[in-house]
Amino acid sequence: MLRNRGRRSRIAALAIALLVALFSQQIAVVHAVVPSTVDYRVFLSGTKIFLHNKTSLSAQNGTEYYFTYTVESVEQNCKQHGLVVTAAADREFPYTDGGFMRYQESAAEMLTEGATYFIKITVASGGFRYDVTRAMGDKMETILFEKKVGDATDPVKYVGLWFYASNAVAALKNVRCYDKDGNDLGIEASCGSGTADVIRQDLAFQKAEDIDHRYEVTVDNKYNIAISNVKAPTTSELYIQYRVDSAEYAIKQAGVALSNAPEAEYPHAEGIIKHITKVDLVNSIELLESGAEYIIKIERGKDDYRVIVQKTKNGGRELFILSKAAGTYSGSFDFTSLWFGTGETSRATFHLADLLIYDGNRNNLGVQCNVDATIRHSGELEDYAGCEAVYYCKETSSFIALYPDQTMKYTANGKTTDAGYRVSKNILTATFADGVKEYDYLYKRITDDNGHVYERLYTYEVTFVTGSEIGIATQTLSSKTGYQVMKPADPTLKGHRFAGWVTGDGRTFDFHQVVTASTTLYAKWQGDDGSEFIAKDWHSDAGVSTLTYVVTAGCGLLFLAGIAVCVILIRNGRKQHVSSK
Repeated sequence: MLRNRGRRSRIAALAIALLVALFSQQIAVVHAVVPSTVDYRVFLSGTKIFLHNKTSLSAQNGTEYYFTYTVESVEQNCKQHGLVVTAAADREFPYTDGGFMRYQESAAEMLTEGATYFIKITVASGGFRYDVTRAMGDKMETILFEKKVGDATDPVKYVGLWFYASNAVAALKNVRCYDKDGNDLGIEASCGSGTADVIRQDLAFQKAEDIDHRYEVTVDNKYNIAISNVKAPTTSELYIQYRVDSAEYAIKQAGVALSNAPEAEYPHAEGIIKHITKVDLVNSIELLESGAEYIIKIERGKDDYRVIVQKTKNGGRELFILSKAAGTYSGSFDFTSLWFGTGETSRATFHLADLLIYDGNRNNLGVQCNVDATIRHSGELEDYAGCEAVYYCKETSSFIALYPDQTMKYTANGKTTDAGYRVSKNILTATFADGVKEYDYLYKRITDDNGHVYERLYTYEVTFVTGSEIGIATQTLSSKTGYQVMKPADPTLKGHRFAGWVTGDGRTFDFHQVVTASTTLYAKWQGDDGSEFIAKDWHSDAGVSTLTYVVTAGCGLLFLAGIAVCVILIRNGRKQHVSSK
């Protein structure tokens, strides 16, 4: 039904241009009508549909208003077509209680597929006058409505088209409503028992260039395919963005489903779907056209949701709405699925590139699939939990602290500055209040544009060895406790004076320095007799290292034991030698 849309669209556009030009020439002599340049696209489904201006009118007798549109496709026509003026567009029958309608009971006059219509409505006392011209190819004809209903006692605020008395399923494009000066009056629909989705054609969705994490999804000969978000959205609006690099398929249905069962074979079985469905298997479905780029906007409301599709291919852009629905809607659904099905016979092989699912706050919601698919990642980090760390630069004595919520703190010279950050392709971009800075980022280090290196700090332990009976608890240093050692109370040792803490190589330890590795600190002692030593163990009895005594004594004992063993072996050897004689 929607095939060859590009060719038909060009023909229809030419037809409406010629038609508007002709009528403009006819009317210009008297009225100087200026056609509106704002187009809408409308998708009708159901009965009791009143398609009318959005801006309320203040109409006086003799005021003229204009409707133009092209019927893009018709799946099902209705029995009653008409023109209505009313003060209350939201009534089930807007032409009653002070409104007015002229109509045709049975002829499908106003929804001829491929035709372009030009309508002039002139407000008059007790109703309105009208002119309707239909153009089909090079043929133009006038349409007359024989019947009328209503008394037109109320002031005219809305003018428009009426479809009733059986389901109308059709798509209209190049829909315009304007006054004689060309002012766009907007288009909206009031529906008693049907739906009419209206979308302005100059609406343009822009790619989410600020989210540079991308996904590539490859599906090989699968069916009932649902590609959905992983994280819950933070807004009522969601977007699905992707490019179809290649696609081979024979499927019946494509659509967008909402549910809380994204991994199910049919996610919308426990939710709802809005879709395009063909009677037979087709190899041209509008959401999976090879070479096309898509941005799909999902607007979740309290009682329903709306799906607007923007498709761009070969420089041409079109927008359409998915309006066919199946299932039950709930505002609590967190998962949005791009759907291709249905059934085992509806199989597809495709490669989607530059795929993103994100919400109105530009949060990347991740990508998952309910069938076995290959999902590759590139660009910006998806999960920032692994970034949470503190980095320290010894050259500048400054810190960079990163957090999972993509916030950052930079501390230098006792001053801390807040920033936001993101990481893409090993570049950390920090956004400060006064500007943006970029750093080379690796998991273990960050390098600024001056070449200063910030090393990632982990959790460290600092152990104290006193050399006396007094023990000091080990300190654990981390991003929560900080990376400077708290100087403990001085230990004591009888007959000695505590001379400070030193490292294993005897250097005095500075408690103001930042610790970047686990370390052991030793107490340094000065004896009353002027001797000096560094503790090498946790306990000492005589002012010198117990470990030294133990090692020295042990060596002596081993030496004496070795001599004893040798003596015994020599003696035994002699006894054996004598007895052998």
